[in-house]
Amino acid sequence: MSHMKEIAYTTFGRNALVIGLISHVTALLVAMMPVSGADSFFSILYPFYWLTFISGVYKELSNRSYKPSTNWRFYMVMLATALPILGPTTGLLMLYGVQGNGKEGQDKPLGFLTSVLRLRANLLLIFLFMGIFFILFAVMLVRNDPFFKRKAVDSVLPRAAFAAEKPEFMHFVSEGKYFSVLLPSNWGKDESFFLKEYKEYGVRLWAPGTKDLEYVLIDVTYYAQKHRTHERFIFDKLNPVGPKSVKHTPVQDLNTSGMVAKNFEIKTSRFPIAGIGDDKVEAVEQYVIFPAQKGFFVLLYNSPVGTAQTYRTVFERVLHSFKPLISLQAVSGNEDEITEEEYRVYTDFFKIKEAPRMDSPAPLPFPAKGGLVYEKTSSGKKIRQGSLANLEKSSGKLDASLIDHYNNRNTKDYRIQDKIFVNKIKILTEGEMDEIRKKGGLGKGFAQELMNRYPLAGEIIYLSRVGFNSDMSNALFYAGSSSGLMGASYFILMEKTGNAWRLKNAVQGDFWH
Repeated sequence: MSHMKEIAYTTFGRNALVIGLISHVTALLVAMMPVSGADSFFSILYPFYWLTFISGVYKELSNRSYKPSTNWRFYMVMLATALPILGPTTGLLMLYGVQGNGKEGQDKPLGFLTSVLRLRANLLLIFLFMGIFFILFAVMLVRNDPFFKRKAVDSVLPRAAFAAEKPEFMHFVSEGKYFSVLLPSNWGKDESFFLKEYKEYGVRLWAPGTKDLEYVLIDVTYYAQKHRTHERFIFDKLNPVGPKSVKHTPVQDLNTSGMVAKNFEIKTSRFPIAGIGDDKVEAVEQYVIFPAQKGFFVLLYNSPVGTAQTYRTVFERVLHSFKPLISLQAVSGNEDEITEEEYRVYTDFFKIKEAPRMDSPAPLPFPAKGGLVYEKTSSGKKIRQGSLANLEKSSGKLDASLIDHYNNRNTKDYRIQDKIFVNKIKILTEGEMDEIRKKGGLGKGFAQELMNRYPLAGEIIYLSRVGFNSDMSNALFYAGSSSGLMGASYFILMEKTGNAWRLKNAVQGDFWH
């Protein structure tokens, strides 16, 4: 009697493959969660998935009379399984196709899919590993989440330590001397919460006597990275990833101590970790943001709604004592800056939901589908006659002022700031690019290191500056897409309709592999 093809025949192989798949999915899901500790959890679980999955592949190949250590297929699978989603699929397909050792069977329609559904593992073992994953995630959360950091400190230092006689407020100067402020001396204080490797400097305070989800926080932070902007910070707070909208007050100007800041409040909910605590707590977050010549400052007041007024006077004292030690005066009319209208074009480009159809040898997504934009604009990308002719086939004759403006703006490179208001967009800085090149080299090594740092990003998107025609109705720019192993370039033509820009045409320029 004939039998169906299977992916795994050995007990060890089935258990290792299933646990590897569960680890892979769990790592990717947590990596997409905006919680403290997600990156640390991913960096531990993803290598575990890879080792477990490869062990299962090794056992199955050995059971089928192959020698994995001398079999090229095994090494191809080792490389492929490092990729998210496609990796484990490749490994399962290989095991399904390579039977051997008397295990050949029928290959019915949808045989691979049904064999995946028949892949079984020991339920006790699965529950054991899921429990370990949950504990590991909780540990990562405790180590990284500021609330639990505060709880850890409270467990070591008795609250009586905060009650010792001290001045009501004490003077504080941030690391790097970016700002000074008065801090309540009996509040807990933590400077290690901020990510100095990303040029974030500040201090976090928490009120004594508050516990569990009733904690009260005050943050004073300086964001110093050149590409970061207060506009994108506000956008991210008011437009978080997810289906739920944010309840917030209007963003308004606030005059304080002779300075003008942006001020708004967000209503939010604090949820206990599953199995820990009882009811959720409604909270309010007030943001006061000071744009600076370089970077920006943020003062945050985070409190449960019920006690918000109780501690607000403390926040007001901190706010009115705040003094930036660098210039707040922004440089206006700087010719080396990309204009606001160009950022509107970029934003509407990355909002495109349906990519244009075009004949292309490049198996890469259209650049608008990407999410990782290189910090420096691409210069010297003059539009060739062939590309221009293809654009004009369906768009009609293009205004000479459009071409001239595009070419004149792209004689050198410029810095792209974080003003592309689309949730998925992240800026890849020059420093990060140099680190990837240094660690990964070129080709496969670069692609692997890029994937390690940004597992869900895919390709790097390169943008030129935007050229406009004389009446600002059409916009032209270059968009390149590169994975490190292959790349393609496009010339994008956008048309203004009302206050928005829509894709009018796109043609492919070059392709490399």
